Amino acid sequence: MAEMDRQPFRLLKSGTDLSSFLDYLETNRKSNPSTQTYMRKSENADLLRLRRDITRAFCHQQAGFDAILLRTGKIRHKTLVEILEGVEIPCSVDDVENAKRSDFIPYKTPPTDRVVLALNQLKQEHFPELDIDLFLDQQKLETNYFAIIQPASS
Repeated sequence: MAEMDRQPFRLLKSGTDLSSFLDYLETNRKSNPSTQTYMRKSENADLLRLRRDITRAFCHQQAGFDAILLRTGKIRHKTLVEILEGVEIPCSVDDVENAKRSDFIPYKTPPTDRVVLALNQLKQEHFPELDIDLFLDQQKLETNYFAIIQPASS
């Protein structure tokens, strides 16, 4: 009689929980152990790593930011924050200030779909000189990520 009262297992997670978990798995699957060092175990760890690397490259004028600054002149930290938030990369002025303390080390960002989309959007809309290959972890980069969608030339 006790066996008949048993209910089957039910999944208690919501759709957003599943989406967050899949993003977490993708981040870990697409990064090697050296890239995962000090990576947060949160749903947007890939974008936070991208933020860290972009702000470090910006502060040290690397990965194309030297050419960007020659073209545009000085970019205020608040302006950079607004640009990054416009492409769904969470950022604050404090993040940019703190980036001055550490050197930019290339190839440390996991090449997840969200990261590649954000980098492509940054390159197309704001910083055409940005060298996005310096950000992405080359060991786990799949061939379909090498294609950067270029606007149609007339």
